Amino acid sequence: MICQRCRSFILLAFLSCTLGCGGERSGKQGSTAQSPPNPKAAGRNPPDVHTELTDTDKAEEKRRTISISKNRMTIKGIPVQLGRTTRQELEKIIGPPDHVVEIGRPICIWDKAGFRGYFSPKSEWLDYFDCIFVVESDLETEPENTFAGEFALERTLISKATTKQSLQGKLSQPMRDHSFDLPGFSVDYPHVSISFEPTRDAKGLASVRFAAPLSKGPGR
Repeated sequence: MICQRCRSFILLAFLSCTLGCGGERSGKQGSTAQSPPNPKAAGRNPPDVHTELTDTDKAEEKRRTISISKNRMTIKGIPVQLGRTTRQELEKIIGPPDHVVEIGRPICIWDKAGFRGYFSPKSEWLDYFDCIFVVESDLETEPENTFAGEFALERTLISKATTKQSLQGKLSQPMRDHSFDLPGFSVDYPHVSISFEPTRDAKGLASVRFAAPLSKGPGR
């Protein structure tokens, strides 16, 4: 059988190769590589991010490190959109990473915050963002510390003790019996796809991964 360390490394290598090759194919098809659009400079909000939020949602965003409502995702109260937010924009919110690993793409690790981000090799848009609750390997892509902030999903706090059963009846979207790295579960919103990865003993969460909506895909 393949050990957990090897399995994790194989998954990282496969992910980076697959998405990196996809980005190259996209680049060849386009005539000229362009920088991602700056929604603020254009005087409008990023696509798929709704501005009509309730007062409760706004208060929740200010209180939590990560907050996800039916309308948008915020980190430290600032909207973040997977597949649109750039590395530079994310670093303005949470600071520069403590170290970066190159496996076909930049993988940024925030050791103190317990975050990990995967960026498109060409556009540097944020493809995946991980919130780490339990460090289960010594791979160089693992942060030194676990996430110690507050993460709320539709005003329900998410922690390493969260299970699928504990979220039953609390979310507006259905939960699915699969995740990015089986055998977890996931929830899809119009603006973000969320994958919950369990610990080895399946008694809680090891990490949560945020990705662009399934209809959009990474690296766009």
